[in-house]
Amino acid sequence: MTFEIPLNDSGSAGLGVSVKGNRSKENHTDLGIFVKSIIHGGAASK
Repeated sequence: MTFEIPLNDSGSAGLGVSVKGNRSKENHTDLGIFVKSIIHGGAASK
């Protein structure tokens, strides 16, 4: 799934998401990076 997020003119404003990485407990395989939450008022919430 892909979403396009329009950015503000200021590059320092960010995307407005909190991310979390994860690894498997058995063999520590990288499971990827996931969106943990969307920050209210950020670019992703608009």
